[in-house]
Amino acid sequence: MADYLRAHRLASTAGLAALLALAGWSFASTTLPIPQLLSGGSQPVLFQLLLTTLAAPVVVAAFPEETLRLEAASRRRLWVYDVVTLVAVLGPVLLVSAVAPLLGDGTHTDELARNTALFVGLALGVHAAFGQTAAVVVPCVYFLAIATAGGLPYGGYRSWAFPAADATPSNSAAAAVVLLVGLLVFAVRQRRPARPRSGRARVPITPSGTSAVGAGSIQSSG
Repeated sequence: MADYLRAHRLASTAGLAALLALAGWSFASTTLPIPQLLSGGSQPVLFQLLLTTLAAPVVVAAFPEETLRLEAASRRRLWVYDVVTLVAVLGPVLLVSAVAPLLGDGTHTDELARNTALFVGLALGVHAAFGQTAAVVVPCVYFLAIATAGGLPYGGYRSWAFPAADATPSNSAAAAVVLLVGLLVFAVRQRRPARPRSGRARVPITPSGTSAVGAGSIQSSG
């Protein structure tokens, strides 16, 4: 367990996730005046959306490719530890989203939880399928697409740009599906134990036509 925590940087992962959750709550109403390339207007995008996008590199830092390769070769079942890491990433934002309304300031906490779950699931799935670099680039490109092309001319956002819109049961369910699919892809591609190689090892043949093992035994007997 201690080796896993060090290899996956669980302490720093939980700390960064907590900072993002608190920042997303603190800047819940702050907007970014980014021009919309398609509609020609300026549709303000919540700064909180940018902060939730940063959950993707946090996930990538928690699951380095080198560590994943070593763990796959060890053929150990690590899904319990992976759940602990996932709780460290999602736990702070879920806690903030639950406590903030009780404190009388629950503005955009539903969007904070929804978008964090969305980008964590997206990062996990892309990481497992295409590598850690793509897992950082794809969510960032998605954010830029939402910020510059997701707005409609008369207000609102396109269906694929729902992370910029208010949270609803339908788009929250869509984010949950992305998270579950990302977890499934990660489990299948990264946590499948490596199969042991079958078959006998090939014995090298000497130029004389005898095996190296046989030639060594003949020389030792002589």
